[in-house]
Amino acid sequence: MKKILTTLTALILILALSSGAQAYVETIDVNSGYQFVSVDWTHTYDGSVPTPLRATLSILADDVDNGEIDKVFINGNYLGDLNFYGGFANNRPAGAGEYISSTTFDITPFLAAVMNIHVEVFNGASSYAVEILTSSLEVTAVPIPAAVWLLGTALLGLAGIRRKLG
Repeated sequence: MKKILTTLTALILILALSSGAQAYVETIDVNSGYQFVSVDWTHTYDGSVPTPLRATLSILADDVDNGEIDKVFINGNYLGDLNFYGGFANNRPAGAGEYISSTTFDITPFLAAVMNIHVEVFNGASSYAVEILTSSLEVTAVPIPAAVWLLGTALLGLAGIRRKLG
């Protein structure tokens, strides 16, 4: 019995330490050009990462001005606004490509096989515009903490001791 318990414990520890986190990454070159109304594109996910998992959407955009509101939606669900670049005001020539902003959203609750991304550009009196450069979907497995594996082996050990004494 002791050999079986020792072998089982060792096997569980080996599996816990050797299991690498799986990931799914899809990067799309949106290159929308300057848009004054909206930008749309689609991400797909093949379901290859086991649960539990975490999903993020990262968007690189050019010319997100201070005061501009660029709302991001996924399958009709509002995620938030694109981050603006510093204190930049709308005073540079189009195509200069110097003011890149990055915004990352946690989209775990909205993860689906097909995700339609929509950015709605605020078009107030100043006629704001935005250029979406790239969009990256990253889905990663959330590893089970080592403490859970150790607790499991400890419970197996206690069960073995109880069985031996009882």
